[in-house]
Amino acid sequence: MVRQYMEFNFDTVAISKSGIHMYRQCPKRFEYMVVKDMGFKDTDLPEAMVVGTEFHDAAELIYDQIDKEAILRGDISVVDEYSKYMEYTEHRKNFIDMEQRRFDSLGGVGKVDEFFFPLHRELYMEDKELNFYGTLDRIDKMPDGEYVVIDYKVSKYPKHQSAFSKYRLELAGYAHLAYACGIVDKPVKYIGIMFMKDDDEGGHGGMFFEKLKETSINAFHRNLKKVQEGARNRIFDAKPGWGCQWCPYERVCIVDEAQQVK
Repeated sequence: MVRQYMEFNFDTVAISKSGIHMYRQCPKRFEYMVVKDMGFKDTDLPEAMVVGTEFHDAAELIYDQIDKEAILRGDISVVDEYSKYMEYTEHRKNFIDMEQRRFDSLGGVGKVDEFFFPLHRELYMEDKELNFYGTLDRIDKMPDGEYVVIDYKVSKYPKHQSAFSKYRLELAGYAHLAYACGIVDKPVKYIGIMFMKDDDEGGHGGMFFEKLKETSINAFHRNLKKVQEGARNRIFDAKPGWGCQWCPYERVCIVDEAQQVK
């Protein structure tokens, strides 16, 4: 998985999907990572980021390795074929199980066609008019001919529906890019997320899926504009909170704040 990032420029203020989320979470972190491009050592990466990168790499490669025709003919199950090429981990096992359930829900052998597999994977897209860009995990075509953008998360399926508001915003951004960049021939109709981590009640991952709502599309445009205006005006205030413990810039931020007090 190779994520692409545009060099930050105060004139254009090009923002990625992760940039919007980062600025909303903490403008100071956005300044360190995006504006100043400070970077950080691999040893400073949060564990979740390391696990996520490893999973995305495996999920991207699997579709170049499996025998798709054998699965469609029913010569081998999704689980058995995918398991040949994916090393066993909690996240990968749940991913394979979800793909098997999706295959079965679509009718199984004789009903599922080549559109069961992603049309695009790890796709970088850029809208120069909006100065927005991002790398999408995958785009699939549904049996009804409509498109769905899908994101992978190595976290648990959220317990509360309120948690999905930020995900809807992210996916609306991807849906916008897919159509604006001509990747699909009509607006994306559905959005989905595959959560790969087991929950506390013994559940094994989970799939979020729904029709893309107009409110989500509007929220994406509204937040993109707000973040771009904030960055352009150099508003990079720190937002201390529970998330600081996973921020790779925590120590730098503490030193900077101490110097400002002096």
